[in-house]
Amino acid sequence: MIVYWDLLILSTIIVNYAFIRTIAMLLNDRLKVYRVILALIVSVLMLLLYFLPYKTYYAIRYIMGVLVGLIAFSNKSIKIKIIEIVLFYLLTMTFIGTLFVFKIKSIILMIISLIYVICLYIIQGYAKHFKNIYSLRIENKKINGLYDTGNNTNYLNVPIVYLSQSLYSELFLYVTDIEISTVNNISKISIYQGPKVVIDKKSLNVYYAFCNIDTKEYQAILPNNIFDSSHNITK
Repeated sequence: MIVYWDLLILSTIIVNYAFIRTIAMLLNDRLKVYRVILALIVSVLMLLLYFLPYKTYYAIRYIMGVLVGLIAFSNKSIKIKIIEIVLFYLLTMTFIGTLFVFKIKSIILMIISLIYVICLYIIQGYAKHFKNIYSLRIENKKINGLYDTGNNTNYLNVPIVYLSQSLYSELFLYVTDIEISTVNNISKISIYQGPKVVIDKKSLNVYYAFCNIDTKEYQAILPNNIFDSSHNITK
């Protein structure tokens, strides 16, 4: 049987990337480029296992599959990591079974996988739109922000953007403490000045407050009045 290694390697990269991307999207795991690239390199090296004896091949393949999952996914939770690796195996085995039953060849596999990856990116883009998640930039930092329709907090009529505590740096200067009304009580928060927020190429004047945001899907919470901002912060 003739094996076209170029097509086999390319299809392996596309298929494994599609699986990794799908699982990350389902479990809200933010992928890191260098980890994904390293995982794909390992998956390509796994092709060399075909030259090993049958029993040895399967024994090492399972170990290497776990390694691909450990490298690709950056979630620190052991529970989530195990779920991601199990899902990776289930997708891989289901896909291999489908190839065997329908006798799909490498070139067709590559085309199907490529179309799937493109569709995945389109779906992910629309999902962010429906969830009111915006891409924004603060100085040189690019993050995602959730547009909170029920939040109109402001200080001196300037919108307040809530940032994850992990984003705090010397760029932000303490201004004062203010009290805000929440659903259950009145809370005191610290207000900071900082760089302008850039959303859709628009520079917006805002104040900042820092809080715990326990999701990797976004790192900021945007008030519903942020796009009405036309104020200059007085220094």
